[in-house]
Amino acid sequence: MLVLLLLLFPGQVILESTDDVFVVGRVVVKARQTTARITTTTIHTSFYRAPVALLTPDDVTEASMWGDWGPNQQCPEFTFASAFSLKVENNQIMFDSTALNGVSLVCRAGRRHGSVVGNVTSTVAPWGKWKATRECLPGEFLVGMQVRMEGMSDSLLDNTATNDLSMSCEGGGVLNGGGEKWGSWGKWKRCPRGSAICGITTNVQEPQGPLVDDLALVTLRMDCCSL
Repeated sequence: MLVLLLLLFPGQVILESTDDVFVVGRVVVKARQTTARITTTTIHTSFYRAPVALLTPDDVTEASMWGDWGPNQQCPEFTFASAFSLKVENNQIMFDSTALNGVSLVCRAGRRHGSVVGNVTSTVAPWGKWKATRECLPGEFLVGMQVRMEGMSDSLLDNTATNDLSMSCEGGGVLNGGGEKWGSWGKWKRCPRGSAICGITTNVQEPQGPLVDDLALVTLRMDCCSL
């Protein structure tokens, strides 16, 4: 009963190394073997572009209360996102699964012959591995997103929040990031005509410690900037 209460009401225990395994319902909660920390990667810039629009999932307000918003990170001036990749913890079967842990936007300068100048991520959770980069056709930028999310009431014990992300390019092509399969797809969100995706802010739950359900990346929003 104690374990059930811990899973339903997360505490703020620091993750410690242990070999104990506890079984509750469909979840086996095993303490991870190393101390977990969230990270942030960014291109250091001294300016901020005011977005012409913010792309957000429909349930962003409700979901965001489970995590903390990281820094807004934008591609450098005159550059936009032309590709992306996801950091995903695959289905852990009998262990705690977190699904989507991070999103990386690849920033490109110019159109067909523009060069990649780096990537921006906002906050990234510690689990999982980076998937292959999904890239628009040469000369195109990303202009839309669709999020797959498991609602907080969809699973009694092992919630995963955001599971997958698809993005659309200027020419109409759709790129799926290759995330997990829990939850349902929300509506497409697209930048206004004459703009493209230029930045990202993620909402991530800190590692909750042994015996507590981790969510990792809870939700996100993206900036649209004028081309």
